[in-house]
Amino acid sequence: MDKQTNIPLRWHYPISLRLILMRSIHWILIFLILLILINGVDQLTLGSESAFRDQVFSMLATSLLLAGFCIVVLKLLYEVFFYLLFDYRVENQQLIIVKGVFWRSRATFPLIKLTDVYVERNPLELIFFVSTLQVTTAAAISGVNFGGIEGLPYQTAKSLQSFVSELASSLQPRVEEQEAKEILSENLPPETSPETEDAPKAA
Repeated sequence: MDKQTNIPLRWHYPISLRLILMRSIHWILIFLILLILINGVDQLTLGSESAFRDQVFSMLATSLLLAGFCIVVLKLLYEVFFYLLFDYRVENQQLIIVKGVFWRSRATFPLIKLTDVYVERNPLELIFFVSTLQVTTAAAISGVNFGGIEGLPYQTAKSLQSFVSELASSLQPRVEEQEAKEILSENLPPETSPETEDAPKAA
């Protein structure tokens, strides 16, 4: 591969729009639970004789629902921008992953030092039919060079895994067969036959 090769992986292996909903699902569920609770309390106090208490409850419930709705909408908007700005590409023999909206993070993984590329799916990802492609490099023991590309459809993640693995393998230094034999012969202990091993040692 040419050192200056630039491959826009996001273009060839796009993430799913379901990532937006998956990353927002917690706030959506909280809003729905709040809506159910308020409706339940409203049904319990339906026959109340206190008009003032009903008015206070109505104002409080409306305020909570409005605040919850605004939070959900803002969260969805944030995740839309997160989705649009999420980028991953190969540049100068490095896998680059850029994510974030207000605070952008950029992780760089030299392909020649890549040690593992694998696909994983947590329970939430299984529900939304997406996967995460995880990559580690030789320096991953320190916990620094470890990252992932989430929101990929499973088949897309598997295809990207194969592509990145093959690309990293093509950059590894080649050892010729004769050279490999010489390395083995120089580093392995000398062969001994069973007769030699069983023979008594000379006094």
